[in-house]
Amino acid sequence: MKPRVLMVISQFWPIIGGVEIQCQRLAAELRRRQHEVTVVTGRHDRSTPREETMNGFLVMRTPILQVPRLRNVSLLLSLGWTLWRLRRRYDVIQAHQALRTAAVATLMGKLLGKPVIIKVSSGGTGSEITRMRKRRSSDWFSLLDPLLWRAIRWCDRIIAVSSEIKDELLMAGFPPEKVMEVPNGVPVEATTGGRVNKTVASDTVRAVCASGLRPIKGIDVLLEAAHRVEGVRFEILGDGPDMDHLLNMQADLGLDGSVVFHGRRDDVADFLASADIAVFPSRAEGMSNSLLEAMAQGVPCVATSVGGNRDTIEDGFNGLLVPPEDPSALAKAIQKLAANAELRARLGAEARRTICQRYDIVNVAERYAELYAVLASHPSDANMETSQR
Repeated sequence: MKPRVLMVISQFWPIIGGVEIQCQRLAAELRRRQHEVTVVTGRHDRSTPREETMNGFLVMRTPILQVPRLRNVSLLLSLGWTLWRLRRRYDVIQAHQALRTAAVATLMGKLLGKPVIIKVSSGGTGSEITRMRKRRSSDWFSLLDPLLWRAIRWCDRIIAVSSEIKDELLMAGFPPEKVMEVPNGVPVEATTGGRVNKTVASDTVRAVCASGLRPIKGIDVLLEAAHRVEGVRFEILGDGPDMDHLLNMQADLGLDGSVVFHGRRDDVADFLASADIAVFPSRAEGMSNSLLEAMAQGVPCVATSVGGNRDTIEDGFNGLLVPPEDPSALAKAIQKLAANAELRARLGAEARRTICQRYDIVNVAERYAELYAVLASHPSDANMETSQR
């Protein structure tokens, strides 16, 4: 019998972000493999159902008090009670993000004798590791975060989606035998790779950037680069707190005719499939879903040399890497691709081949399934003590 998996994530559909997308993809693929999967999350909006089935797996939303100072506490207490109540319905716990909910999952796993896996999705500036180990004066509850971080260290395995995050975990004191590197995945079968054979140049090249509009995503750097590039139409998909600032930058730089903000879109895949170039100017990154999706479509990508971008792109072979915070270098890379359709086709073809070989969600889910089986069948391994380093 295959291990039954309970996934813990602080927020889930209809709230959508990179972590939520990966949780959904993994749960759906595991369910296709006949694993019983339950996703437990917070009920942040009372209009969402307490329980629903998505792609064959169950989503359960635990109640949260809608009182600002009590939301965090109520979420964690509610989550702990739910894990206890469902204890006979799962064999393995997997927490998405090494944050407060992961600490509760680990504590409950130890109490119930269930192995716990934690996936770390962000590295570098603003990483989960930094957020949990550093007290934030603006949030009184963060005073408890260092204690919760100690609980996280008791997990049985911790997953890094990039080599950078793996190094950070080792530096934070996790023993090497507990740390695994497993990348994010993308459903390759759902993409066509239609851009691989495009070699015909056009007067205007379309460069697409799919990203949240937050400082860490570096869209301001992209606008500075766009100001230096000719013959390229930039299309930015996504929204976020930086929208007004970026629109002001667009106007100040005179980019109204060459940069278009589309806001949040449900048809990102269609934009990517028809793009000539995809651009990812992040200041820090775990492993970008949008980058994987663009490469799976056979779109040549320009990305900053940070986080998982460095693991995924080999500069000049399946994409181009540039330093972060360098609009001049970013502009030169974009202009280089815009001027050379043959280069775009070659990099795009290699990009798709890379995704098919290393980042297909089918293969990623297989690695998790093997790990679940090992931990569920070896209780002594699941209860291995955390190093006190």
